[in-house]
Amino acid sequence: MLSSCEKQLNQNNPVTFSDANAYRTIADVQLGVNGAFARYAAFTTDVYKNSLTSDEAKIGADNGGSGQLAYRFQYHADNAETTAGYYEYYSLIDQVNRVLPHVGTVTGGTIDRKNELTADLLGLRALGHFGLLQSFSNNYDPNGLGVAIMTEDDVADINGKPARNTMGEVMAQIEQDLNMAKSLLPEATPTNFSDTVLNKINIAAYQARIALYKRDYDAAIGYASDVINSGLVPLTNGIDYQNIWQDASSQ
Repeated sequence: MLSSCEKQLNQNNPVTFSDANAYRTIADVQLGVNGAFARYAAFTTDVYKNSLTSDEAKIGADNGGSGQLAYRFQYHADNAETTAGYYEYYSLIDQVNRVLPHVGTVTGGTIDRKNELTADLLGLRALGHFGLLQSFSNNYDPNGLGVAIMTEDDVADINGKPARNTMGEVMAQIEQDLNMAKSLLPEATPTNFSDTVLNKINIAAYQARIALYKRDYDAAIGYASDVINSGLVPLTNGIDYQNIWQDASSQ
């Protein structure tokens, strides 16, 4: 130990990945964006939590204890259902913040493609912060305690312990990211529309949901009307809607 070679210990292995060489081409960035989408697993976590705390689930006869604390509203720090989604959402946000600075610097790719990839990342970061706000804050109050906002400026400090922002500050960041994402995307048409990627229409749907959470009902109506009036996602009729709940329709 006393005779260790400092020179060799300080050498960097040229085949290892670092922030400097991980993203060199537009294809590298696309893989990073794919990774961000893959980390959006908190959706299923939220479905699980909500099913436990509503009338969608009940304790089965052979239940060995899974989900019972959340089902009985017995929340505490060691309850996995209570903290479910915290890691997933911040993992998603972290992935976005690591990829976002490189979109404009890599080789290859058109301006339009880089704009769409940037929009994907900003939209996902907004959804991550919104999921955290819903799960780990009280009913919306601009001055109430929200969650820690994480942006590209914070990603370098792996030992950081960021303070909680107010709910109003978190909401402002969410709305900023969604508005910027929406501005970078092309107009949605019957030719390019897909409900499996971010586009102006499903971002508007998220904005309606977020405005409803914020109790900004006029904005919620406006965004929802944008989605409905687009004609790209037609509403199902009343009979089919009722049949959805009986598993008699998949509309």
